[in-house]
Amino acid sequence: MMDESASLGDAATGKPGTDPTARRVTAAQVAIDGIANLTAQGTDVDVLLTGFSDELHQYGTWQRLDSRSRTGIKQQLEGFRTRDTGLDTDFYTAIAGVQQALARQVTALGNRSQPCELVLLFTDGRFDIDTHVPKPYDANGNDPKDVKAA
Repeated sequence: MMDESASLGDAATGKPGTDPTARRVTAAQVAIDGIANLTAQGTDVDVLLTGFSDELHQYGTWQRLDSRSRTGIKQQLEGFRTRDTGLDTDFYTAIAGVQQALARQVTALGNRSQPCELVLLFTDGRFDIDTHVPKPYDANGNDPKDVKAA
């Protein structure tokens, strides 16, 4: 789960922020390398790439991580280097969306396996809600962002 909010910034366009050189992407690629080591030892690993700002964005479908797919998954992560214009950093919506995606995947797997679920979150940690639309945790879209955050 990768933060796509505007607070990240972009060094290529001179836009300052908390992650203008997209270190979060490099960190995710390093994590993929480490997790891929598990697959070499016989552990099945499925990966779903998601991003979030005001909502959860799913990029593709679940894919098996192994020695053949690792390079492609790391290349897909490159796309997040320029995904830094989202309005909010809405952790509640992101986590709720990932929980739903995990539940659907567990159902799809059926009784074939008892999965160990792992969510990796790459963010600058800035919690910011500027939208004026109702949210599941605050039905009044016009509440100030500090009320939404509380």
